[in-house]
Amino acid sequence: MNAHHANETIGTWQERFFGHENNMRTEHAAKQDQEAGIVVWDPLVRIFHWGLVLMVTLAFLTEDDFMFLHVLAGYLILGLVIFRLIWGVMGTYHARFQTFVHGPRRILGYLSTILRGQPEHHVGHNPAGGGMVVAILLVLLVTALLGMATFAAKEFQGPVWLLAAGLGTMTVKTLETLHELFANLLLILVALHVTGVVVAMVQHRENLLKSMFTGRKRAVPVPAMILILGLMIGFPTRTVHAATLDDILATYRTQGGQAFSAQKGEELLNRPVKDPEGGADRTCATCHTRNPKQRGQHPKTGKPIEPLAPAANPERLTDAAKVEKWFGRNCEWTLGRACTPQEKGDFLTYLKSL
Repeated sequence: MNAHHANETIGTWQERFFGHENNMRTEHAAKQDQEAGIVVWDPLVRIFHWGLVLMVTLAFLTEDDFMFLHVLAGYLILGLVIFRLIWGVMGTYHARFQTFVHGPRRILGYLSTILRGQPEHHVGHNPAGGGMVVAILLVLLVTALLGMATFAAKEFQGPVWLLAAGLGTMTVKTLETLHELFANLLLILVALHVTGVVVAMVQHRENLLKSMFTGRKRAVPVPAMILILGLMIGFPTRTVHAATLDDILATYRTQGGQAFSAQKGEELLNRPVKDPEGGADRTCATCHTRNPKQRGQHPKTGKPIEPLAPAANPERLTDAAKVEKWFGRNCEWTLGRACTPQEKGDFLTYLKSL
């Protein structure tokens, strides 16, 4: 269940530039990172986000009286959207669409956990948030293109004015109406997005607004992190491990997991999933072997992977942030989606039983 991406070379320089985990850090620096959170939003994602907020605001404020600024904002919005579409394919891990775009069933399942008051915690975008990102990008793209066409047809200006020349009056009015319709739809999506952010901030006790400035988020909700740190300080190493793992399992229970099963965890380890790249079926055991007490191996690079089972590697599951990051990265690669809290709990229960 190890992460493999076709663009591994790109990933290497991204990690160096965007501040991902460095194995050569000192223990003191690692503890500071744990307290501050982990890097989720890279600098380009944050610049895109706040640049988009600024340009959309400018576009709405200038649509009637300052056409030059309105058009300029539209062009910049289009450029930002195109950048985000590219960055969603080749960007850093949490910026990629494959890590947060899910189908309707997964989104509805996540929304049901919110209504129950036990929402799943995601380091990056949650399924509903990911769907909202895609919807906003598409509406922005259509709105900007319609605006460009309308401006070209009415004012005979802009990069597509030759294509729009000669359009009839009704066609121009239709373009203008559609442009305003999608702009109003954008306002609705933004309102829903802000509502979702507020709900997530309350339920997870996270300052998501701050994270879009700093790029950092906690890997688990605040109460669990506080308890984990307290256990690490108050107990010897071997007890710390057991208590920390139990606490991580408790966190997944609060997110909707119930009666974790070691048997189901073992089944998850060996569950075959079709390789979207046309290779052999993927399983977690592809990298970690069918015996988690043994060392695994990266199938492409040959790099050794330390055992997953606490019985063979007592330090393996002592960092809640790393556990959540490991699930987020490897579930996406192996299963093609995020693991549910139930699956995470089952898998950890299986590892604990070995």
